[in-house]
Amino acid sequence: MQAKYPTLSLLILAITLAACGQVLTQATLPPVHTPTISLHPIAFATSTLLPTKSPIPIATDPPPTPIPTLTPAIYIVKPGDTLLGIASRFNVTTEAIQLTNPNLRPELLRIGQQITIPTGGEERSNNALLPTPTPLALTIAGFGLYETPVGGLWGLGEVVNQTENPAENVRVAISLYNTKGEPSVTLDSWVARDLIPPGESAPFGVLFPNPPADLGGHQVVLVTGERATRAGSRYPNLSIAEHQGGPAGAVFRVTGTVLNTGEQTAQDLTVLVTLYDARGQVTGFRLTTLSDPLSPGATAPFDIQLSPGGLGTDHYTVSASGRSASSLE
Repeated sequence: MQAKYPTLSLLILAITLAACGQVLTQATLPPVHTPTISLHPIAFATSTLLPTKSPIPIATDPPPTPIPTLTPAIYIVKPGDTLLGIASRFNVTTEAIQLTNPNLRPELLRIGQQITIPTGGEERSNNALLPTPTPLALTIAGFGLYETPVGGLWGLGEVVNQTENPAENVRVAISLYNTKGEPSVTLDSWVARDLIPPGESAPFGVLFPNPPADLGGHQVVLVTGERATRAGSRYPNLSIAEHQGGPAGAVFRVTGTVLNTGEQTAQDLTVLVTLYDARGQVTGFRLTTLSDPLSPGATAPFDIQLSPGGLGTDHYTVSASGRSASSLE
């Protein structure tokens, strides 16, 4: 039986294979394109320290509309003075004087102390009114504005006494203007010396912590400056016997000796060093007090260090001042 049907078996096998033996091929997927990531360096902002007291270009021409400045009287306390007596002399109230001098303590007035009398007051003497002293013809020179590391501005300069008389009670006012010529802020300052002898100068400095962003100019004016009275008795003859100065690391150092060339013992001694750049602008100053009195003919050493600003130090000046012991009695 098996031999009779070989062809049939082969036929059935062929039909079966034909029905289920189709070749299955895997579908071809489109290629996946992976984007190439390019890494670019990121530029981070770096903080840059502002140079200390670096000069900035500022117009020096006076603004078209200067700010009018007042000229208050400055009174020097004398033996026996009281606040009530001073107020009566200038025809003002004690409250007005204290408002003008916030740090004034009536019970602690001292001889030689300077008190600003409110503008409008006039001294009465023998039932006559005396006008407020007129400022001397002093000259303002060497002024410059310098940036601070925190965004403020230092205004530094000096007052030169070109008159034939010693000057005292010298005060200046500095005004900053915006680019439209409008006043933004005004501050005032006393100079660093009580007395400016003829032919000499005294520096001043004013800090503007928040100057105008659109700074366009500035103006410096003299507010007060009077002829000194009894200068010889109040200010003994002091001189700088010797001195030397120069850079010492990050500071400028000046050393020397003060000599009392007068005939009276000097007290409240101070030594003043002023720095200048090559253009003659004031770039810094420092006033140091010497603690011990100085008898006639005696000397006292000093050592002063300060940080110059602007374009550096080209030269410096040094001076000494004080009061005679008899003037303090």
